[in-house]
Amino acid sequence: GRAAYLQTNADAEAIVSQYYGQPVLGYRSALWDALARNESGFRLGDFMGTDMMHPTNLGHRFMTDLIVQAIRDEAAAMGADEPWGAGDEEAMERPLPPPMHSKLVGYQGGRVLVGEELRALAAREETRGFVWADVGKGLPHPKQGWQGRGQGSRLSLRYNSTELAQGAALPFVPALSIVGYLRDSAGQALTNMTCAGPCTCREVTLMPSVFGRFRQVFGISAPAMPTHENCLIQFTMIDENPQNDRFDLVAMCVMNAA
Repeated sequence: GRAAYLQTNADAEAIVSQYYGQPVLGYRSALWDALARNESGFRLGDFMGTDMMHPTNLGHRFMTDLIVQAIRDEAAAMGADEPWGAGDEEAMERPLPPPMHSKLVGYQGGRVLVGEELRALAAREETRGFVWADVGKGLPHPKQGWQGRGQGSRLSLRYNSTELAQGAALPFVPALSIVGYLRDSAGQALTNMTCAGPCTCREVTLMPSVFGRFRQVFGISAPAMPTHENCLIQFTMIDENPQNDRFDLVAMCVMNAA
């Protein structure tokens, strides 16, 4: 049937880019003709993941090609009929318009725990089947994290968002916690995330294996409660597929979501 001309994040991002006078590149404008013709390699499932939000490996290649071509076009223009001039120098120094949204003014607050700070959160007596390991092969960062192996493995973290926020270089009031873990096209295990202790947050099932997914760090809000006071956050691997035998936690983030 006829391909759907869907709304994308680029529609909203284009408004922001126009407000600040910055260039923007969009999937849809570059790929729509081939998609509408149902050409092989350009069908939606070829370059977009099943969540319809994140690109596949091929989609990342398309994105890279778009950026490279845009740079080439600009370089060609500068060396030909649109040489760099005084007007361009002036534009470089011109300040941006005031923030589009009032809450974008000033530092909002946040702290990311990776490396030894993440390692120190573990409640060893409540943890089994997880080890501190090099997990970031092929990734720019982070390189280390808590790695679980096999169904039933459990990682427990002692987590106090208020204490962590107050201990930041610039203290802030916490409003949201984010969990950072690795996702891949296969091999990563379904894992339940729960809060024990004073928190009464709902259980969340993390799905780190998504077909066509480029290996990447993914962030998700910690269960329900915006703040966690003396909480024990637990990650329990529940995947029954023996090929999905790994879960990698690489970061915890507490932030002011204002």
